[in-house]
Amino acid sequence: MNHVFDYIMIPMQLIIIFFTLYYFGIALFGIFRKPEKKILTPEKTFAIVIPAHNEEKVIGQLIENLQVLNYPRELYDIYVIADNCTDQTAQIARNGGAIVYERYNLQQRGKGYAIEWMFNKLFRLNRHYDGVVVFDADNLVHPNFL
Repeated sequence: MNHVFDYIMIPMQLIIIFFTLYYFGIALFGIFRKPEKKILTPEKTFAIVIPAHNEEKVIGQLIENLQVLNYPRELYDIYVIADNCTDQTAQIARNGGAIVYERYNLQQRGKGYAIEWMFNKLFRLNRHYDGVVVFDADNLVHPNFL
């Protein structure tokens, strides 16, 4: 060891070798993975809540998309909050098979108030849900979402 840099470089090289071997070990064990458990019989119930304000152009597509999920139809309900709507949003959602609650409150406007209002109604229902999912009216969902 003739040079000052030898005292610095040798410990740095040992640290680099340690981290290289560590990440190599993680990568090696990452190749072997446990098989995933597939849920064969769904049993969880869901309430799908859609707050909508004048969304007649897109609400029908979302309702139709939610009706054909790869999940037993009796285990989820679709609720639409027609929040201060002045168009045909509520009627289109009803025609699509959703349960529609119409809300008119010009002082408390917006999605937050609508969702809070709907949750108060939803939690008083006789039906108990294991989960609640909230979508915007202009979303589309992958068929395996639930």
